[in-house]
Amino acid sequence: MDGWMDGWMDGWIERVRDGRVDGWMDVSMNGWMDGWMDGWMEGWMDGWMDGWMDGWMDECINKPLRREMINVIFISSDQPTVTTFTTGTPGNSVVQGATVNLTCSANGYPSPKYTIRHGVKTLVQESRTGRHVINNIQLNAEDESYFCVPSNKEGSGPTKELQITVQG
Repeated sequence: MDGWMDGWMDGWIERVRDGRVDGWMDVSMNGWMDGWMDGWMEGWMDGWMDGWMDGWMDECINKPLRREMINVIFISSDQPTVTTFTTGTPGNSVVQGATVNLTCSANGYPSPKYTIRHGVKTLVQESRTGRHVINNIQLNAEDESYFCVPSNKEGSGPTKELQITVQG
């Protein structure tokens, strides 16, 4: 404000003293414009620009450079893929009448939910654990395969099939 006002006043007073003022229009346009430009430029250059440059130079020259490590984590979502589907026994072979723990696990983000089926019959729907217990398994359990289907907001992953062998 000081630079603009001082420049305008100086320009106007100079024109009045030199007799270059031919009326209001001359004072308004010539004195104001010349004074404003001189004052504004001088005030801007001396004030803001110098202050900014001084501050910037002080930050760059007088202070040591600061280096910071920035960790960037990219998160993407993807359809789940089954990594294991098992009874936990060798060859998925069990004895008739035993309790069998089916376990399905899958990779994917967000974490998948699991649907486990025996043939076309759904045993578990959207389980977070991917586990199902079969109590007292019988020979007819091997008539049809078991299936694990992982899913998340990105969709359903490939179905994994498991054939259980029941020994009588």
